[in-house]
Amino acid sequence: MNWTKPTATALLMTAVVSASLYSGAPASAASTTTAPAAKSSTAAQAGTTNSNSSKSSTSASSQTAQKDQTNSTKSGANSSSKTTAADKAKTDQKDKKSNSNSAAASPSSKSSTKSAASAAGATTATASTYAAWTGVSKLNHETVIPLVVEAQKRYTYTTSGGASGTAAGTFTLSGQKYRYLSQDIGTRSKLLSYLMETYTKQASETFIQKYFVQNNGKMAQLEADGGSLLEFDRATAKMISMTDTSRVYRLTVPYVDNAQPVERVMVKFALVDGQWKINTAPHVLF
Repeated sequence: MNWTKPTATALLMTAVVSASLYSGAPASAASTTTAPAAKSSTAAQAGTTNSNSSKSSTSASSQTAQKDQTNSTKSGANSSSKTTAADKAKTDQKDKKSNSNSAAASPSSKSSTKSAASAAGATTATASTYAAWTGVSKLNHETVIPLVVEAQKRYTYTTSGGASGTAAGTFTLSGQKYRYLSQDIGTRSKLLSYLMETYTKQASETFIQKYFVQNNGKMAQLEADGGSLLEFDRATAKMISMTDTSRVYRLTVPYVDNAQPVERVMVKFALVDGQWKINTAPHVLF
């Protein structure tokens, strides 16, 4: 075949283009350089997005951690407050229970004291000596002492003019100064009734006749005070004789601070209307 030059050139160009299309090479240099740039840009944007996302995630995690810590602190405070309140409540409850137990124990203690006094046949003295005594119905070596002690109180009360701090007044008789007794024992009948709660009528009248006078219907005594150093509340008693209505006891009585040897005193008792009374005059006994 005879080829002309133009024809050969055209065939060569066709062959080159075909080879290029078959190998898949980029058609131009521009496309070869532009594609990687675009990919790099996309990767950069993706990196930026990931970085921002990571920062946002970190920030969110930090905020969440702070909230959790704050909530934990509040929870701990609330828990501590509740625990403190609970402990206080338990303490208050224990205190109330303790007070309740103490309140419950007090009547028992009073009852025990009262029972001991009742066993002795006597009522514990209150603020008023005049109304403090109920008497002794069973006389023995134990109940003798409370009866004698009460009788001594009444002796001391009457010889001191009665209630302290009262100004009943004074007067002079036969050159001697007398004082009136306080109102609660200011008449003969009141004085006698007061003494007869522990003494017999005979012993009481003997005492009144010897140490008191009556002036303008009121009882009075010489303005003088006295006392005894014997402690009858520490005395011991021994029965010497007895009948159904009378007893005789010998008391062994120490002095204050045991300053002197003990005294031995004989005391007579008589049963009057179911109550034992001292049948020895107060001034003889004390």
